[in-house]
This record gives sequence, structure tokens and C-alpha cells, in this order.
Amino acid sequence: MFQRGKSKSVRNIGDAGSNAYELLADEQLWQKCKSGDRQAFSQIFLRYYKPLHTYGVSLYPDKELIRDCIQEIFLEMWLYRESVAEVDSVKFYVFKSFRRRVFKRLETIRKNPFFELNEISELTIVHSFETLLIQEQSEEGQKNYLLKELSGLPKRQQEAIYLKFYQDLSYEKIAEMMSLNYQSVKNLVHNGVKSIREKLLQKDIFTILWLTGTLVWLFF
Repeated sequence: MFQRGKSKSVRNIGDAGSNAYELLADEQLWQKCKSGDRQAFSQIFLRYYKPLHTYGVSLYPDKELIRDCIQEIFLEMWLYRESVAEVDSVKFYVFKSFRRRVFKRLETIRKNPFFELNEISELTIVHSFETLLIQEQSEEGQKNYLLKELSGLPKRQQEAIYLKFYQDLSYEKIAEMMSLNYQSVKNLVHNGVKSIREKLLQKDIFTILWLTGTLVWLFF
């Protein structure tokens, strides 16, 4: 088990940036990282730290625990880089590793005899996922609107929609990450989008047009 505050080396690596490396695709960075290139590893770290943190606090609202989990998976990635098998998608590998680590930590917390069971009712999203989504919006009105409309979605629908439309993961990857079958994930996304779309269609047409730039994917 990694200890809190022991991941300084990863943070230091993440401080070293390079404009040239910023232009490289994930797969190119991954190959360089496996060869021991610290700048490539730094770029992967910087590229995914914020999305992982945003996703993490939607799974469990302890920001310190989430930061620890991010640091731990990247430290392991660097230490065991030569033995890690080839991956089809670096993004998927990082998100899946992170999600597994968070849920493993939550399982450990649940087994603590001093832990109050009502602190975590289920190993599902416990932080308001709609807050995560509205962080991506630029207009205050859009933020408020999305907050209202997304708050009614079941948490797993919200997670699936985030991974699909905000992280651009395929249904297959999301299914593997969430331990569901392909059709179940499609149903989660479809039903969530359908629910929001129906609410939108009940609104004034000018409101819909105003939100089109943000929610255009709801109609396709």
C-alpha cells in the first residue's frame, strides 16, 4: 500500500514539460515511456491528471484519497513500465487502472471496523455527477441548466454518459471498465440521453437553440 505524501517523485516528473511532447499522440508517448523517457511519462501524467481527478471525485468525494490514487497508478506505471503489456488505448488503460484503484481503496475503507456503514451506502457514484459535467461548460446559464437537468439521472447513467461523450471512450471500453456487457452500457447511455432530450423538447424552442452548441450530441 502506498502511503500518502510518498509520491513526490511522480509530481516532480510531472513538472517537466516539453512543447514537442505535447504534440505527440498517446501511443507515441506510451512507447517512449516504456523505453524510460521521463518527458513522455510527464506528458501522459499532465494530460490525464485533471480528467482523472474530475472523474475521481465523482466516484468518491475525498479529494485527498483521489489524488493519492492518481499518484499511485502513475508511480506504478513508471516503476513497472517495462513489464506492462501493449495497450490499444492509453486513455482506457489509465482510466480503467484508476477506477480499479479507487474501488479497491473503498473496499479497504468498508472493511475498517471503525467505519460507519452509512458513510458509503454503495460502491457507486456518491458525488453529484452533474457538477462534474457542468465544469466543462463556459456559460453560467448553461451550467445552471445542465445542473438542473442532469441531477435526475441515475448515477450509472451519468457515469456512462461522461465516459462516452466527455472522454470519447467506446461502448466496449466503457463496458469493460464498468464491468457491464455492451448492451447494458448502450442502454444506460441511450436512456440517459433520451431522458434529457425529452426534457429539452418540453422547453421553449429558443432555450433549445441556445443550448445547441453544448448539447448537440443529444439529438444525434
